[in-house]
Amino acid sequence: MVMIGFTVKKTFLDLWDNALRISLINLLFIALAAIIIVLQWLLRPFPVLSALVVLLGIIMGGILMCCTTLCVSAISDYETFGTLGFKTNLRPSLKNGILMGLFYGSCFIAFSFVMPFYLMLNSMFGLLIACLLFWFFFASCVALQFFFSLRRRENYGIKQSIKRCFLIFVDNPLFCLFCFLFSIFLFAISAVTGFIFPGAAGVMLFLDEALRLRLLKYNQSFTAEANRAGAKINWYALLSSDIEKTGSRSLKSLFFPWKD
Repeated sequence: MVMIGFTVKKTFLDLWDNALRISLINLLFIALAAIIIVLQWLLRPFPVLSALVVLLGIIMGGILMCCTTLCVSAISDYETFGTLGFKTNLRPSLKNGILMGLFYGSCFIAFSFVMPFYLMLNSMFGLLIACLLFWFFFASCVALQFFFSLRRRENYGIKQSIKRCFLIFVDNPLFCLFCFLFSIFLFAISAVTGFIFPGAAGVMLFLDEALRLRLLKYNQSFTAEANRAGAKINWYALLSSDIEKTGSRSLKSLFFPWKD
């Protein structure tokens, strides 16, 4: 709970301090979504082309999500980024973004067409296949939510990163499920601001913050000490440096910083 609470707190403070940057990135997501919606409406007489446009939009969204993660990871590390940083991170995002875009596309196809098809069979076989597909894609989404951040923070190849994501999920199922649900919550409340804030960029920042802090758990010296003591991980000790850097601020200092 200490780690989760601090993650939410740090995310909130970083979102507040970088609201303009986060909002500007979200405008790109909104623009992409608007273009896809318009194209889909124009191509409505051609279902195949319309579906291909949606798939292409999902892939482009994956690239944008990867690029966003590379940018906001600087915020997680108590740094900053600018327009040049976004342009620099765009090219390295292509491979990972396309890969995850294809995965998200397969999720869209599975949930929109494949599972409904098996459910319409009205048989135990169809229900079994639909359930298996649901849990497979759901577990994969929960595990791979950290893929972009893991690729950014650890020197693993794509296959190793995917494997690492699932290992983290198996080792920390409740934490991963919380992050997944909290991401949905963050994105849902973004509707109040038209998805400008915190939006998709805010979600990517939260996931990067969560992964960076969770990876502290696997610090060799702390893990060895915990194993010798046979005790739970001391998150206060692990997070001491981050807690000191983040500090604490009152609501007054957040809304009226000039009065401090």
